[in-house]
Amino acid sequence: MPANINYAVAPGEHLEEWIESSATSLSTVASALGCTEIWVRALIRGAVPLTEPVAVRLEHLTGTPAYIWMRFEHGYQDDLSRLRIDRPTTENLTNANL
Repeated sequence: MPANINYAVAPGEHLEEWIESSATSLSTVASALGCTEIWVRALIRGAVPLTEPVAVRLEHLTGTPAYIWMRFEHGYQDDLSRLRIDRPTTENLTNANL
């Protein structure tokens, strides 16, 4: 019998692990994705969805195929729905609280 999983893992958490293991700066990631560091932090937190164009850019940056990044996002969305919780908001996002 499968265990009841009562959490959702944002795709950005996988990105955060990659950032840490590769010692890549947030500014480098933001530049590669064409966004701000605050947006990257929101992605890590799960507050913004990972889109296909971003997944392609992540593939170029990390070497992880875009379809894997999209699986992470779809799994996250499914888990949020199953758990009946909303995606975290971007309200009050700053460098200090992310």
